[in-house]
Amino acid sequence: MLFAINKQIRPDDNHVQNELVALFRDSLLPISLILAGLYGLFAILHLSSLEEPSRSILTVAALLSAACLTAIAHAAHRKRIAPGHSYLVGFAIFGVVLANSALHMWVERDIYQSTNFALIFVAVGMFFLSRRNLLIAFAITFAVWVLLATTITQQAGTCLGPSICSGRTREQGKDRVSRQYWS
Repeated sequence: MLFAINKQIRPDDNHVQNELVALFRDSLLPISLILAGLYGLFAILHLSSLEEPSRSILTVAALLSAACLTAIAHAAHRKRIAPGHSYLVGFAIFGVVLANSALHMWVERDIYQSTNFALIFVAVGMFFLSRRNLLIAFAITFAVWVLLATTITQQAGTCLGPSICSGRTREQGKDRVSRQYWS
């Protein structure tokens, strides 16, 4: 019985789950603070780097996002988020980030904004403590990206991937991108 586990030492599953939820709740403060600062910086950068009407729309969206995330950070700092509600607040943070990325891609009508969605897939790792929530966040992110990407590429008449083209061949799409890059 060299490798036997004493059941009295092993914590029960409810205790472990409660500790994971508390750990997740404690991560909400730094995550929301960092994202609030990032969206504040984005608001400033949007003013100097975007053309109208994108500038106004995306600057306001970044400022509203920073305000929402600051409110979450304030609630987390004051310990006003119950452990049972921490995943709900985490999904609120996820919603703010996803809405910003989707809005940016939609307003700019730029398929290359898909990189923002790639970053969301990485960042959603904060839900890793709950496999179900991670899968839900992945599914929502992927569905929003597919909806936007197919809509944008259909309107632009470009190719989304090796087999999803609308109106042009993949080579024509590459040629157009190459000409834009060199001009």
